[in-house]
Amino acid sequence: MTTLALYRKYRPRRFEEVVGQDEAVAVLRRALEEKTLAHAYLFSGTRGVGKTTIARILAREAGASEEDIIEMDAASNRGIDDIRRLREEVFVRPFRSPRKVYIIDEVHMLTREAFNAFLKVLEEPPDHVVFVLATTEEQKVPVTIRSRCVVVRFKSPSVEQIQALLRRVALAEEMSADDAALSQLAHLSEGSYRDALVLLQQAIDAARESEEGITPEIVYRIAGAPQYAQAAALLRALGEGAFARAIEVVAKWREDGTNPGAVMEAVVEMMRFVLYARTAPDLLEEVAAQRENVMQEARKLAQMFPSTLTSRTLAHLLRAQIEGARLTDPLVALEVAVFSLAEHRSSAEAK
Repeated sequence: MTTLALYRKYRPRRFEEVVGQDEAVAVLRRALEEKTLAHAYLFSGTRGVGKTTIARILAREAGASEEDIIEMDAASNRGIDDIRRLREEVFVRPFRSPRKVYIIDEVHMLTREAFNAFLKVLEEPPDHVVFVLATTEEQKVPVTIRSRCVVVRFKSPSVEQIQALLRRVALAEEMSADDAALSQLAHLSEGSYRDALVLLQQAIDAARESEEGITPEIVYRIAGAPQYAQAAALLRALGEGAFARAIEVVAKWREDGTNPGAVMEAVVEMMRFVLYARTAPDLLEEVAAQRENVMQEARKLAQMFPSTLTSRTLAHLLRAQIEGARLTDPLVALEVAVFSLAEHRSSAEAK
């Protein structure tokens, strides 16, 4: 049995091993080759797409030893005192390297005062320091910080790219796996390589206990159905006017112990993507954070149900999400939304 977590065991250590981030890698390699490395980078992208991993590779390629690569989690070190300590440390020369590289993860979590203090370092950084800031929410990083960084945007991988990675790792771990099972895991990861490998590890452990390969049944047992796939199933039923089936979908979620808050959020978000796909398709990639599988499903639903999945549907679902948060069983609010949509459809058809 694997003792080291798969996402750590198969973490790329060289630019050549990075998958799905060709543009980001090209920018960084060119800077290294031309000796034009910036003093600060802002890596922006959804979780688990390789921001921190590539930051570490960049640091090593820039000549920093392990002692001179300093990682800081801004989610837990977000105050002005933390940044003041950082400002003092950066002026200390590297231990064994020409450079010190500071990797600050979740940088958007810094307080306003901390950002103001950090700005002073970015304005006049020591020659031996490179900052790599990583964020999942670029818009929360003040423009004064962004403007002093080279912004590198990371793409969310497609389902096919994640599935190919899972296939490669499963083979390396000497574990057989159905293509359908790997596809399920890829969808469940929602665009995160890290989450995909965590799920694969759970599937491998379950498969070894049952002495069989990874099957769709094992994937369902460890993780249930993907939340966006569940959301799409409900929206498809609503679009078809199959309201009884929609109620059955909600009842199945309750029976399976599905996290109601998470699945209701996925339903509202997927319905929002459907409306973007129909009315502002050029913006869909941005709002859906480039999750290819989610965008494909949203486009399909928008095309199939132009007159039944509308802003009225989103309004009912959004109300259900808000009201459900106050209930012991939040799914009751979702059932009420289905009933209301059914009554509206019947009333419209009777006219």
